[in-house]
Amino acid sequence: MDIWKLFVIALMPNLKVLLITVLGTFLAINRLDILTETARKNMNTMVYFVFSPALACSSLAKTITLRSMITLWFMPLSILLTIIIGTALGWLLVKIARVPRHLRGLVLGCCAVETDPENHSKCSTQTLVTTEDRYHTKNCVNQLEIEIVVPNGQEKKEKLMQCPQTLAIWSNLKLLFPPTLIGAIVGLIIGIVPQFRKLLVGESAPLLVIQDSLIMIGDACLPAMTMLVGANLLEGLKGQGAQLPIIVGIIIVRNIVLPAIGVGIVKGAVHFGLIHHDPLYEFVLLLQFALPPAVAISTSTQLFGNGRGECSIIMLATYSCAAVSLTLWCTFFIWLVL
Repeated sequence: MDIWKLFVIALMPNLKVLLITVLGTFLAINRLDILTETARKNMNTMVYFVFSPALACSSLAKTITLRSMITLWFMPLSILLTIIIGTALGWLLVKIARVPRHLRGLVLGCCAVETDPENHSKCSTQTLVTTEDRYHTKNCVNQLEIEIVVPNGQEKKEKLMQCPQTLAIWSNLKLLFPPTLIGAIVGLIIGIVPQFRKLLVGESAPLLVIQDSLIMIGDACLPAMTMLVGANLLEGLKGQGAQLPIIVGIIIVRNIVLPAIGVGIVKGAVHFGLIHHDPLYEFVLLLQFALPPAVAISTSTQLFGNGRGECSIIMLATYSCAAVSLTLWCTFFIWLVL
């Protein structure tokens, strides 16, 4: 395959993202006023609680089987290593670039391609740091307790004192099990349990209509998220964009450092016999280290109501650079695995 064909193949997915991003920006301008602030919040809520879980569930249920999980066991481990290494590199970037406190979670998420959004907008919209979200949540609970307890006396107070602990446990469970993770778990169960798979997946499945409905709902996830990135891009263009050192640092981590580390991990796994020599499998493992940050990170920033403009600027820059970097890395990966 010549370099030009490879360039076109690598360019097309990124070009689609950029075109949909431009559409989102166009729909958010004041003259049209279609993707207003309220519309973006409502769309983001749909993405977080409906579209994204449906996409995760339908995709995993359709593609994952017990046999494939056994054969491709190294892929989840490789993804986990990507997150761990990306988080460590992101932490170094935070220290070196002196990233403002309210953008640290965003930078870590962009470097690790992983985010864990939690809607605490009623308590705090100033940070993506989980510990501070818990602190503000507890403050809200305490204020609510005082308002209820004082008029009703001491006896009521003793009963309500258990509420903060119960709500804190519930908040932690929500943090550990966001909707997308729940959808992924359900999809895995459907995929690996033969009885569920025969019932829901395949042309002859009695309840195929449920799987088809999930696929239709999940198909709306990526376009909706990408348009939100474009709509929030206006805030970045108005002067709320991320600092240049932060953007350059994320591009270096995602497009240079992580792919290079991925080469060492994958070739090391082949050398020590952890995975069998399969050019296509190795290429997929290598490719995941070279991909740009997940667009789903914008969902988190929209939920928190903070860092939306900065996130959009980062996404625009990283996906623009990915058109070139992915071409170069794909060329090198193909040469490496053959």
